[in-house]
Amino acid sequence: MLKINIYYFFLFSLLISCNKNLENIKLEYYSDSKKSIYKKTIEFEEYDSVYFYYKSQSIFKKGKQHKNGKKYGIWKLYDNESSLREIREYFFIKNHPERNINRNWFLNKKGDTIAYNKKEKLYDQQEFVNDTLGHRNTSYDKFVFLTKDTISISEYYLAYAYCGSPLLRDFDSKVNVIVDNTNSLKNDFSNINSVKLDTFKYAKIDTIHNADFGTYDLNKIAAFSGKFKTTGKKTIRGLMIEYSNSYIDKNGENSTAESQTYFEKEIYVKDTVK
Repeated sequence: MLKINIYYFFLFSLLISCNKNLENIKLEYYSDSKKSIYKKTIEFEEYDSVYFYYKSQSIFKKGKQHKNGKKYGIWKLYDNESSLREIREYFFIKNHPERNINRNWFLNKKGDTIAYNKKEKLYDQQEFVNDTLGHRNTSYDKFVFLTKDTISISEYYLAYAYCGSPLLRDFDSKVNVIVDNTNSLKNDFSNINSVKLDTFKYAKIDTIHNADFGTYDLNKIAAFSGKFKTTGKKTIRGLMIEYSNSYIDKNGENSTAESQTYFEKEIYVKDTVK
């Protein structure tokens, strides 16, 4: 009898759990059809997963957003033949809420990355046709982590940032990398002014790593590294700053200018003894 009661209690709990999950799924339909889903939102405690659909019910785009509705992370966009045509990376930066898109990549029908999207409009359905960025160039800025995703507590991680799409290329620009190696920087970078940050200079003057970057422009690439004092999952956050001290402004005056590209990377730090 006890086993039966336990079974029914488990079943009842499972049903409640299922109902709870169902309540966290919101569906929006096209106005001319109650069977065709336009948008599906799966609500989690800290974020939402969002899916948009063509009228054919093939996926248009999908990604995650914060509870304030701001996109973050990787979003994938497909044409109406289900070919992946664009990848967008979003960061919500609290002190710069107008800036959301971080990097993007355009792809051809075969799935190969292309430097420039020749088509002004990729998504030929009225609801999505204007979902475009203000540019059609793929971003070639990149952050490469050379060490494994799991390191020991006594080990440094090693990485580099490369400004492959310099916005200030005509003004003798250079790059620095600013990174938090304390696992303290929030995902919206809102506490950046109160966190201890490490700054790494462009490779041409870097005296810490002395890395050999071959034919890369040494003004546009920078190595960075760090290690942690405690074990567990860590998130390395930071930004690459492209800057110029010889920028010519709209009045023809010599000025300074900069652009930022953000990054984050999860690693796991294990105890050396284990």
